[in-house]
Amino acid sequence: MGQDQGGAPQAEPPKVEPRRDPLLLNELERNGMRNAGAFNAQLTDEVRKFVKPGITTKQIDDLVREYTVSHGHICATLNYRGNYPASCCTSVNDVICHGIPDDRALVDGDIVNLDVTIFLDGVHGDTNATFAVGEVDDQSR
Repeated sequence: MGQDQGGAPQAEPPKVEPRRDPLLLNELERNGMRNAGAFNAQLTDEVRKFVKPGITTKQIDDLVREYTVSHGHICATLNYRGNYPASCCTSVNDVICHGIPDDRALVDGDIVNLDVTIFLDGVHGDTNATFAVGEVDDQSR
């Protein structure tokens, strides 16, 4: 079992086989990708309810981890390559990608991008969504 920064146990993802070239998926792998994508959509919809002024990106990360683990799945980014400290990426405003969740509280007008990758049914599923926090100006929208 791996542990995140909060000490909550999470199963270790199995070693992933080297990528096949060309990548031709069998039916089991295609179904796994469908399941992972469907779960990520469900997870993103759950997080969407909480993205508002005052929440920190660390709290968003905690939501992602708790929701994923409670459904028996694995946050693939946690401890990625032995050093990524979070269960998702949260990129705020002009951070382009792979922002690390922290104690910064989101404020009205922020834009936050959420990138979640889970390991489910032997495959990784990756989803990315951008949220407007409160009232966002027309140019940003």
